[in-house]
Amino acid sequence: NKNINLYHGTNINALPGIVKFGGLLSEDEIHNNGSKVITGEEWSRKEGIRRGFVSFTDQLDRALTYANLSPSQEATLESFGIIIGISSSEIADLETFKVDSDIAELGVIGGVPTSKIKTIFAPKEKINFVSKLIGDSNIPVVSLDSLSQTVEKTTYNKKDIKSLAGTRKISGINS
Repeated sequence: NKNINLYHGTNINALPGIVKFGGLLSEDEIHNNGSKVITGEEWSRKEGIRRGFVSFTDQLDRALTYANLSPSQEATLESFGIIIGISSSEIADLETFKVDSDIAELGVIGGVPTSKIKTIFAPKEKINFVSKLIGDSNIPVVSLDSLSQTVEKTTYNKKDIKSLAGTRKISGINS
């Protein structure tokens, strides 16, 4: 109903910062606000370089992978994954770019204000907890279970993989 077609998987420990700073911020913006990323994504960053964007994907399984990462030791909340859902049409006024990645990713420069977040997906048993954390932000919190109905599995054969690999020139898969 909300035309959600982009997902950002993260850990519940990101939510207090999202509420406090009024949106989903890039690693660089989080640092500039005197905080640090504690959601377990350090491995995906180039050492010494803070990303100036927040990445989203239309691949739900990839968002779920990030949602399932364990948080850093500095995390204060219990650990469980959440997915932030947005609509690409709602962020047309934000600066975006195609992230150089082997998966489909869209980078949003700086971050995404809470007004652009259409839904937060959380484990069914954690919906009330997440709703209390976001307070009166008017962002619906729904069960992650509602997403599983929309996931389709695609089977690839050797010919499909060879054809796909031939289109990936930057990543080196072609060679």
